[in-house]
Amino acid sequence: MGKNLVPKIAAACNSGAESFTIPPGNYRFGSETWGPDGPIYPVEFDNLRRDASHPFTILAKGATFWFDLPQAQSPTCNFCLGFNRCSHVILDGLTVDRGTRGNIEGRIEQIDYDNNRIEIALCDGVTMPTTFNGELNQRMLPFKADGTFCAPLYALQAGGVHLKYTSVLPGTELGRYWVTPADTALLTTNRDPNWIKAYGPAGTLSVGDGLSLFYTVAVALGVEECDSMTFRNVSVYLTNGRFDETGGDGAHLWENCYAGPRPGTSQWQGGEGFLCNSMKHGSTYYNFTHLHSTDDVMNIHGYWGYIKSVAASDVTFTSLAADAAVGDTLEFFDVASGSLQGEAVVTAISGKTVTLDRSAAKFAGAVAEWPGHECAGWTIENCNWSDDYQRLLIQSGPGIVKNCHFSRIGSCIEIKGYLGSGNEGGVPRHITIANNVFTNVAPAPLAPTIYVGAYTHDWKSMADLVQDIRITGNIFNYSGGPPVHFDHCGGCSISTNTFNDPLMFTALARPSSPRVLQPVQLYGWDGVNVVGNTLNDPGEFTAINTATGSKLLGVNTGSKNIILDGKAVR
Repeated sequence: MGKNLVPKIAAACNSGAESFTIPPGNYRFGSETWGPDGPIYPVEFDNLRRDASHPFTILAKGATFWFDLPQAQSPTCNFCLGFNRCSHVILDGLTVDRGTRGNIEGRIEQIDYDNNRIEIALCDGVTMPTTFNGELNQRMLPFKADGTFCAPLYALQAGGVHLKYTSVLPGTELGRYWVTPADTALLTTNRDPNWIKAYGPAGTLSVGDGLSLFYTVAVALGVEECDSMTFRNVSVYLTNGRFDETGGDGAHLWENCYAGPRPGTSQWQGGEGFLCNSMKHGSTYYNFTHLHSTDDVMNIHGYWGYIKSVAASDVTFTSLAADAAVGDTLEFFDVASGSLQGEAVVTAISGKTVTLDRSAAKFAGAVAEWPGHECAGWTIENCNWSDDYQRLLIQSGPGIVKNCHFSRIGSCIEIKGYLGSGNEGGVPRHITIANNVFTNVAPAPLAPTIYVGAYTHDWKSMADLVQDIRITGNIFNYSGGPPVHFDHCGGCSISTNTFNDPLMFTALARPSSPRVLQPVQLYGWDGVNVVGNTLNDPGEFTAINTATGSKLLGVNTGSKNIILDGKAVR
């Protein structure tokens, strides 16, 4: 029914029309095919180009694109709606979903501790694959009967195996199945007295709660090498269907969009996170509601350039940044120390080899940063992130997260520079986290709500890579560990935040483990101003730090130039 839409829309855009209206209704599409350069989307717009004065609008209110994707198991990825090399196009009002569920969801009927298994009754519409591939990302997502994520159990993600399932076998009745975890950590934790004391029903599973077992991955909406696109009032209900922005000038706008379960149904899983990478300018995400991801809620990054060889002025990389171009400036960091070795400008590119405007000899032991391809200038504002599995990972700047609500998320906001993180990389600098509310974000024992740090290829910490991080005006409710943990960075500030009941979960769930005793932890800092923050600690789970004389701020011996409310403390 929808196969003729793409050429009609393209013709309207190329004719100079202001808009094209997709009539309300359901439009079905199959799965993607594969070309010589990668996937060809079932719905793919290519080279729809306008300018800022004459944008082209696709009006799709009341229209749903259904994709009949195969039940291919992760890491195989399927693709749905794609925009390639487009500019100044507005998509308004579309809903994206899939005809096949792509995951397993069910209500817990019984928990068999003796045999380390959980029996679930399948939800309507769920079909069972005959085999499972056993990949590491084949995860269990535990959720409560009211549809909220059992976020404290994210603690079992450590090591990547404790929330993995190994088999799903027929149960005691038709439509019921036994789910076997990869090890006993989940069910052991589920009846740990200290754990129950700390979290109660919100952090444990009982009969009537649920499991979502995901095994498929899809790109619901891909934006490849595009400029100044706008996505407004777009909803994605497609299971594990992520948003992918890659390359191009970027500077896209995502406004009043939704990713999550289809409202009004019992479906728990829907939507997926954002992958924002290697654009020249970061996007703006405004009033975006994002629920129930199975991985990172958002990952903002560029690409490290790992060097294979150097010769004269030539550097051969294992891979290049998307849209790498002559004229790009590269920064080179020593792989062992993380120190800046120098800058150079690209004068020619041939395959994976670039020619620099200077000798490349001193860069043989370095990692290259592509600062012009790191989504700089992104904004996340007035968004709602709830019941999501994992972190908001920030690997580039400048950028700002402001006026957002985060609740029941397994992991943290992680601002990290790591020279050995695979191709994903960049240096997060000049970042502000302001006026947000964090409730039960990273509630696992010892877990920070905001973590900032920088590391070399072999995990040595370094204090001169991540700079100018500002945490201001936020409210932190019920963190697992220290709400703010900074590890080796400088020139930063932490101001006018409110910390409510920090460290309570760590104290109750892990009473015998070594733990931090202040909500703000600074390790290896060089220059930070901590001012005007408020600590509310009715359970008295914090303690005075001997170095600072404060229950709010803890520092280690490697920190220096620390100012607390106008007074130098180290």
